[in-house]
Amino acid sequence: MSFFVKDFQREQNIADFLDKNLYLKRFSSFRRASREDQLNGVDIYCHWDNLGEIAIDEKSNSSPRYINKFIPTFAFEIQNTSSGKIGWLLNESLKTEYWLLIYVWATPSGNGPIWQQFNPPLDITKLHCSLLKKDKLISFIADNGYTKEQLMQECSRAVSNNSEGVIKKDPKKPFYFYYTTRLTEKPFNIIMKRDVLFKLAEENFEVTP
Repeated sequence: MSFFVKDFQREQNIADFLDKNLYLKRFSSFRRASREDQLNGVDIYCHWDNLGEIAIDEKSNSSPRYINKFIPTFAFEIQNTSSGKIGWLLNESLKTEYWLLIYVWATPSGNGPIWQQFNPPLDITKLHCSLLKKDKLISFIADNGYTKEQLMQECSRAVSNNSEGVIKKDPKKPFYFYYTTRLTEKPFNIIMKRDVLFKLAEENFEVTP
């Protein structure tokens, strides 16, 4: 089974767990998005408090190397520099209104290499989730010195200089940039600190069976 298929199946496991243990219990109603809407940045529509129906894109740290670890950051894609396609953080053509940021805990299925310990189906024990409004995060980044145009300029500089790894890690900023050239997509990301995202979130959930 390919890594791509396993990743897809793990994401489906997470979606099923959320349907049963979060959306059904904490939202007044929900419905899974169509394939077309998924391609346009929406995994699920939910009725939340007084907001009515909101469009949510689920973003999970579901790779085996991230499961069962307290990751202090979350990566947001500014651009796929290999294709030149704008990343999901800034892509205004997407229908995303909110992200559900997801950190995963699960029971290992064996004692082999990490890539074999969390083969699907995942035995999920809990999920840590933050419901974050897209526009709110973009405004927060702008208030801290980076408009959309400036983010793209940082990306262009990294590509021109063929940089790799951490870029502009200012301890006074609640984020830094990271350029990965070893991956096919060569993504340029902004890395947000988890405690900042926790404070910006509309609500944070610990989801258990």
